[in-house]
Amino acid sequence: MTEERAQIVRATRPIHAVGTAVCISIVVGAAFVFLVPGMKSRQETREQFDRLAAATERLEAAARSNRSLNAEAARLSESVESRMVTLRPADQLNRVLADLTDLCLSHGVVPEVIQPRDLVPDPVTPIIPIRFEITGRLDVVYELLGVFESQHPDLHLRSITLEHTGPETVRMRTVLSWLTGTTVAAN
Repeated sequence: MTEERAQIVRATRPIHAVGTAVCISIVVGAAFVFLVPGMKSRQETREQFDRLAAATERLEAAARSNRSLNAEAARLSESVESRMVTLRPADQLNRVLADLTDLCLSHGVVPEVIQPRDLVPDPVTPIIPIRFEITGRLDVVYELLGVFESQHPDLHLRSITLEHTGPETVRMRTVLSWLTGTTVAAN
């Protein structure tokens, strides 16, 4: 039986070899059909997750920046609101000149020249320059400059000149830029 068995084994060896080769090719084929695409799919999924994580991080940074900018805009808006200046129309020029004269007299300085010039168009608001010359004590003139800053934000001083004219007396020369709310109609 051994000889017979050996002949059967020899006779079936090629069949077993072919069967083994077919099985191996099926396993290899299945690996290429199922495993390789699955591995590629996992790799692509990882790359997509990495891109998503990077995009999420950029989006969160942009959101933080946006919140910061909104907070800064709100702070600036509050700052602007607190410094809002109500501009008077240009037809109130005589009232402004009278206010300047009263301001000078109330502070004990002598108004020598308070003379308006022609309206100057400006992209933001029309401006009427006012030549402004006063004489008084130096400390009072400095005090008057502070009054312009705090009480008359629509009047801006340009190129101030101070001259010593006598004991404890100075002459201040400047041009005030009066910011008006509207233009004066031409006649």
